[in-house]
Amino acid sequence: MKRAAMLCHRGNAAFANGAKQPSAAAAAMRPSHPDRCPRGRFLATLLLASLPAGAALRAQERTIVRTVDDRQICSVHAAPYWGAGGSSGLGFLRIEVESHDSEPHQLQVAVWSTWVGDIRVQRTLSLGPEERARFFLPLPSVYGNTTLEVVIDGVAQQDNFSSSRVEVLTGLLIADRSDVLPYGLEVLQAMPSSLPATVAPVQVHCRSADLPADWRLFTGFHVVVVEGRARIGGDVQEALRRFVFGGGTVVVAAADRLPAGALRDLCATADGDEPVAHGLGLCCVIPEFGGDTSRMRARVAELPRAGSGTWPMGQGLCREQPVPGLGRAPILVFLLVILVFSVLVGPVNFLVLRRVRRPMLALVTVPVLGFSTTAMMLGYGLFYDGFGTRGVVTSWTVLDQDRHECAVIAARTLFAGLAPDVCTMGPDTLLVAPRAFRRQDRRGADRWHLGEDAMLDGGVLPSRTATPLLTGQQGTARQRLRVQSVGDRELKILGDGGIAPLGQVVLRDLGGDWWYGTAPSLRRVSASEGEAALQRLLHAPSRLETLDDAGGTMFVNVGSLVARCIGGAGLRPGGYATQVARASWLDEHGLSVAYDAETHFLFGRMQEQDFVR
Repeated sequence: MKRAAMLCHRGNAAFANGAKQPSAAAAAMRPSHPDRCPRGRFLATLLLASLPAGAALRAQERTIVRTVDDRQICSVHAAPYWGAGGSSGLGFLRIEVESHDSEPHQLQVAVWSTWVGDIRVQRTLSLGPEERARFFLPLPSVYGNTTLEVVIDGVAQQDNFSSSRVEVLTGLLIADRSDVLPYGLEVLQAMPSSLPATVAPVQVHCRSADLPADWRLFTGFHVVVVEGRARIGGDVQEALRRFVFGGGTVVVAAADRLPAGALRDLCATADGDEPVAHGLGLCCVIPEFGGDTSRMRARVAELPRAGSGTWPMGQGLCREQPVPGLGRAPILVFLLVILVFSVLVGPVNFLVLRRVRRPMLALVTVPVLGFSTTAMMLGYGLFYDGFGTRGVVTSWTVLDQDRHECAVIAARTLFAGLAPDVCTMGPDTLLVAPRAFRRQDRRGADRWHLGEDAMLDGGVLPSRTATPLLTGQQGTARQRLRVQSVGDRELKILGDGGIAPLGQVVLRDLGGDWWYGTAPSLRRVSASEGEAALQRLLHAPSRLETLDDAGGTMFVNVGSLVARCIGGAGLRPGGYATQVARASWLDEHGLSVAYDAETHFLFGRMQEQDFVR
């Protein structure tokens, strides 16, 4: 198989199936008679409302062609699918490349922006004679213009994606037919939202054949709406399921019409009108598009408010956290240095110069002593903060011990004495640098440059600057909490599962009974006592201490994230909540960090084998 075929996300068959579908505008131009019924007038109004967004998104597609002597030798087509403006999540850029001659070609495709943030994503590939390939690039939804840069055989060409993105409810509609666009917009309009309501929701349309099989590339959207007749393959269904587990929201219309796959299986677990809680996220099943919308609106209304939960992340979790001891001047040491300097430059200097009868040397000794003292204080400050990487981390983990799967949201503030060469971003993790996505200071050093092999440039963690970073992780985790019965009224936590609770634990067994206590011993309590203990335990993970704009401390409410962690308003049978000293499953992105403080909240779901008799 040719190298380009290995690099593309799907094979050439998927590329061949990428023919243009009728647009929403074309559908609107067909003969219709909306005056025949009120429903027709309503749909026509919705369709017209969706046209500006759809037309703008299609207008964003770009094609760059390399020509030699008026002969096309290679072309690159780029189609962006933007997430919510200013969000800490990713959309995706679909790239289709084609060689038109009998020669091999070297290509580099990059998208970058320095308008507000500093982001760059690039991919390099070799293209054989008359060969085609397709792949996807992560697309941060930064404000301002974004540049598409294509280098073909050493010749660079550029084009721009103009931007009018705003921080508003943004949904991705997956449908193979353009006539369902008005129904997808209805879903967005029915969703609860904490985002500004002055701007209409934005709907991004994508056909099933144009989807990436990477859950991280959906994190820029508040909701993904799936039309059940879309022919979504198994790998993309698994990516959407993982997106839900990692904290996303997916709404599926006519789920029973989906092809076999992980998303259809997840929808099959729905019970009544309640959304399916899966990991950190929710999956909502609604009736087929085109019928009575009352049931759809009732079910969508049960979803949490868009912008208040997980993806795309709000600015609260992206704020800088205080790092104990970092940047604080050692006042006693500095006072001692200043006192010594005063003694040396005053009485001692005067007596020595008087003894050697060279008073004019004071013009030299005073500046030298001042410079030496300043250098001493600067050096002490550098060594005091250190040259390694230190900081704080707060994480929230949902651990499904039945599926051996976890979802993690981790907010870090790190300080690197020397910037790292690279940071890794594995296939199960997403590392977001909020300051690189939206800089307050355009001269700042923060940048998010993703190169080959999922390596981030070291500028994601600039040297000698406290930098907030946000990690989203969804993948396999083999750790588990196991307990053993000690009589009828006590459970003992075993230490052989890789989880060592720190402090208090609230647990419900599979029969629904409540257990509470300080690790390693839990006692049986009444339902009211258990629920009260749970509320006390959830107080700490619902508040994140951060720095305000003036440098003081403030607490950000993350209660909506904690509600996602426990799967609703209360703890379900088989669930537990606790805190652990270390989260061994958490990806450190190739960094060696000496944490000044670690806080890890764990919310797990046990299975029968975790209860030892």
